[in-house]
Amino acid sequence: MSAKRVLLADDDRELAAALELRCRCLGLNVMVAHDAMTALQLAQGNKLDLMVVDVEMPAGNGLSVCEMLYSDAKYKFPVVVLTGKTDD
Repeated sequence: MSAKRVLLADDDRELAAALELRCRCLGLNVMVAHDAMTALQLAQGNKLDLMVVDVEMPAGNGLSVCEMLYSDAKYKFPVVVLTGKTDD
């Protein structure tokens, strides 16, 4: 069985590195993007099993990436959305 493919998209490089390390320790195949455009390109160019995406990133919005991908039926994989925003 091949490793599951996960795309981590977060502009916080420390958080992305920590998530990447944990995912790799779990045997997952991990790709990392630090901006929305790179996340979109990686998602379109790879068969993913999961995407973890930050809401606010350079070069776009993580939710917009999800909307663009989900408008095409071939991109149907679970998404975990992260945000550092508070209700303050």
